[in-house]
Amino acid sequence: PAGGLVLTGAMENHLSVVEAISSARPYWGCPLHAIAAVRDPVRLQETLRQNNLPSVKTRLAGDVVAADGLWLKKPLRSACGIGVSMLNAEQLRQAGCESCESEDHYYQERIEGVSQSGVFVASARSTILMGVTDQWIGVPWLNARPFGYAGSLGPIRLRDTARRTWQQIGEVIRQGFGLRGIFGVDAVVQHGSIHVIEVNPRFPASAEIIDFAGDGQLMRHHVRACTGNEISVASDISPEWMFAKAIYYAPQDLIVPPDLESIVHTISSDRGILRMADIPSPGTKIKQGNPVITLIS
Repeated sequence: PAGGLVLTGAMENHLSVVEAISSARPYWGCPLHAIAAVRDPVRLQETLRQNNLPSVKTRLAGDVVAADGLWLKKPLRSACGIGVSMLNAEQLRQAGCESCESEDHYYQERIEGVSQSGVFVASARSTILMGVTDQWIGVPWLNARPFGYAGSLGPIRLRDTARRTWQQIGEVIRQGFGLRGIFGVDAVVQHGSIHVIEVNPRFPASAEIIDFAGDGQLMRHHVRACTGNEISVASDISPEWMFAKAIYYAPQDLIVPPDLESIVHTISSDRGILRMADIPSPGTKIKQGNPVITLIS
């Protein structure tokens, strides 16, 4: 059907597909060259470092030198934490030597702390911090794989210093890479220091939480920013209520029962409002570790 193209999860890994679709309809999102640039993990960290922001040690395969501590091996083309594994320094050096020709992954030092995600809207001249959420990563009660994204909680209330730092991060990334519209920044907060892990140059998973808590016009702001208009909206939402989004992963191979919706509706009526999303059809076979349903409250 007629309409503009807006990117969601993992489409930043398929820019040739985006280019083909956008040739036949309006494209509302970051320029494709900007997406490719900001998804370069080494360039991103160098840009942060040059602007006096905390950075995370990041190296490409074959570029591994003396290192210590714990490191993560990450796919260059991935989403939701899929394919991330942990290495120690010796394994890192061995992996780098053995796969020096590889172009499908990189290495990043593991930072211990609280996982958070900032949601921004960027126009040609400004960057607005819409809000920040806590992220649930690899949580056992949702059967998520290690390092797998399992949901968000927020918006969280920020101290003035944290708010200024988040705003600076968003502005540096907008100016450094030319992003437009909605984008998300995943970070780990350690002792008050915000360490950017990666940038999602499209509608990020936590944006739903910000939209529920705000004026519900996040997509409208996105389209305006991508079509050359400035936006005027209150930033850093701090409502009285927090919202939660949880992705439930299959603890074992299963078949979706015919009464799934009625079960969740019963929970909703008994314990408050519970929205459902990504509802699988009855009879769908779901393998262990794959997402079953998204719940938002």
